Amino acid sequence: MVTAIMIVEIMGRPAPHIKEKLEEHISKLDKVKGAKTIKTTFSDTKKIENEDIYTCFCEIEFSCEDFKTLSEIVIGFMPASIEVVDPAQIKINCKDATEILSALTERLHQYDSVAKQVQGKISHLNSELTAAAKILESHGLIKDGKLTKEALKHIKKK
Repeated sequence: MVTAIMIVEIMGRPAPHIKEKLEEHISKLDKVKGAKTIKTTFSDTKKIENEDIYTCFCEIEFSCEDFKTLSEIVIGFMPASIEVVDPAQIKINCKDATEILSALTERLHQYDSVAKQVQGKISHLNSELTAAAKILESHGLIKDGKLTKEALKHIKKK
């Protein structure tokens, strides 16, 4: 058996929705084969300073049958932090180590793919913004990189 404590945080809005979604997410831990929740402690939902976004976190103490299951939980839940409480030393066999590292690699490749897609979209949007800025500038609607008063009047009319 492995006992651990993890902190899972969620951010978003509206405020009541945040805690509800976090509770829903944490409830999935009890559905993980070989895992059992020992204790959960939820924070109050708080507004992030100078932002229109809220945050809430939960500290979860749980046990699971082995390190492989713990690794699956960490990969699936993406906690802000994790602490293995017991046992003091963990041994895993090569098969489990391979499966853990393969799952981690798969997740990293998924994130890398998304990051590359987002970077491509950002690059495309930057090109579009540059072209739009040139058109607006040629029509006298942008000067020194800022919208002119005439352009702002036109925007406010709509």
